[in-house]
Amino acid sequence: MVDSEQEANTVVTVLQKGYLIADRVLRPALVMVARGK
Repeated sequence: MVDSEQEANTVVTVLQKGYLIADRVLRPALVMVARGK
């Protein structure tokens, strides 16, 4: 989690894109999430 001015548990940055094939998750996205105040 990253300290941020945004609301808690909000995605701040996408580090690695996730992939779907035929409605199945091949790789979930890797993201940074705001910690909030």
